[in-house]
Parts: sequence; C-alpha cells; structure tokens
Amino acid sequence: MRTENLTPHIGSMIHGVDLSRPLDDNLRDRIRQTLYERQVIFFRDQNLTARRQLDLANVFGKPVASPHPKFGCVDQLPEVSRVINDERNAPDINVWHSDVSYHAEPATTCVLHAIEVPESGVTRYGRACCARTIRCPNRCERFSPRSRPITACSWT
Repeated sequence: MRTENLTPHIGSMIHGVDLSRPLDDNLRDRIRQTLYERQVIFFRDQNLTARRQLDLANVFGKPVASPHPKFGCVDQLPEVSRVINDERNAPDINVWHSDVSYHAEPATTCVLHAIEVPESGVTRYGRACCARTIRCPNRCERFSPRSRPITACSWT
C-alpha cells in the first residue's frame, strides 16, 4: 500500500490495494489509520461488488442500514444505498452536508463507490478541526474525479 497526500490538510489517494479481494488485518489497520489521519481516502479504478463495498465499510465499524428513500439498496443489502444523479434524477441536495447526518446516531464513516463520474463533477471535503488554524474559515479541499471510477471513504 502506498499513499499520496492530495492536499496538506486532508485527503489521500491509496495505491496498490485491490478492494475486490479480501484484506488482511495489517492492511485493514493501515487503511483505517490513513482514513483517521487524513479524513478522506480514495482508491482509483476499483471493481467492487456491493458485498465488497460492505466489506470495506466494515473496516471502519458496523455499517448502518439506510436504503436511499428513492432508489433503495443494492443487491438486497440495506447498508449499501443506491444513489443516481443524472439528467433524469438530479440531486435533491447541492449544499454542504454530511451523509446520513440526519440519523439519531449517524455513521462515523461513509463509503462511496462511484461507477459513472462526470468530467465536470467536483466534491468538496472539509476538515473542521483545521478550520481554526487555516486563515480562511471556510477552507475546504476540492477533489475532481476526472471521469474515472473512484471509491471514497470519508470520516464524518
């Protein structure tokens, strides 16, 4: 496993890990530690089934069953929500948010496996604990997926 920090404060790309295969305990620990230190991690070009995405989520704790209210879940796994954002299904939220933060006990980690990513898509991730030390209080980092499949884990 090799990590590449994407910004000084948040985000790392992880290279050399195949998430479609079982992860040994050492690798799970290293992935978990990288997430805790960098707040959001990315894996490029992963071929994940819904079951493998759920296995990845288990690295960070017990996944929460939360099927999407409109699109449901994937492969009858209530912990893996389907989200579709396209010309027929525009997102109903385009503001700052934390995924499933509306739950009484929100999950600590969100695992996103984006299969189709638009060229122009931009997602911003913020690190609140750095806000006091960075001159701009609204500082957040931008990650552009550049139309390649990407898997992201963020610690909320």
